[in-house]
Amino acid sequence: MDKQENGEEERTVKVSIPVRLRMKLHILKILEGQNLSKTVEVALEDYFEKTGMDDINLPSEEKELIGLGAGKSRDTED
Repeated sequence: MDKQENGEEERTVKVSIPVRLRMKLHILKILEGQNLSKTVEVALEDYFEKTGMDDINLPSEEKELIGLGAGKSRDTED
């Protein structure tokens, strides 16, 4: 796990997306001069802001269920 400049923990997420969306992300990457990870992060932040989900505060039990609890990592295999 890495830390961002703002101290937030980073985790790797592997997803499959339609080719047309991948192409759009690649175009944004080129136009904005950012790496793909940053481009996806900005797109997701924009989406969550527009949907009103930018300030979700989950209870600790729910964080544990989705792998956001302290010391837990769902991006590694046993």
